[in-house]
Amino acid sequence: MTTHTNRDAYLVGEMRRHAAVVAQLVGRGRGELRNDVVARYALAHAVMMFIEAAGKLSADFERENPRIPLRGLRPIRREIAHPYDLGQVQVDDDRQWRFARDAIPKIAKHLKDAVFPTGE
Repeated sequence: MTTHTNRDAYLVGEMRRHAAVVAQLVGRGRGELRNDVVARYALAHAVMMFIEAAGKLSADFERENPRIPLRGLRPIRREIAHPYDLGQVQVDDDRQWRFARDAIPKIAKHLKDAVFPTGE
C-alpha cells in the first residue's frame, strides 16, 4: 500500500466516521435540531469535517472512484464555515439539513465500496 493509498484509506475512514455522526443527528429529526443549538453545531462540524476530508483525497482516488460524487462539496463547506464572508447572517440550516439528510448518506454508501489506487 502506498503512502497515497494509506492517506486515502485514512480519509475515507474519517469520512465514514463523520457520516455516522451526521446520520445519528439526522435521525433525531429536523424539528429537534431546530430546537437544539448544540445539535445544530455538532451537525455543522461533522458536515464540515466530512467535506474537508473529501477535499484531501488524492486525484488517483477520485479517478478510481468516479461514482463517488466528491466534486462541488467545497462551496457547501464554505457556506457553513464562513457564512459572514458570503454576506449571510447565519448558516442556511435548510440547505445544510438537505445535504446532511440526502447527500452524505449517498456518498457514504459509495465509500463502503471504494477502490484504493495501488500506486503501481
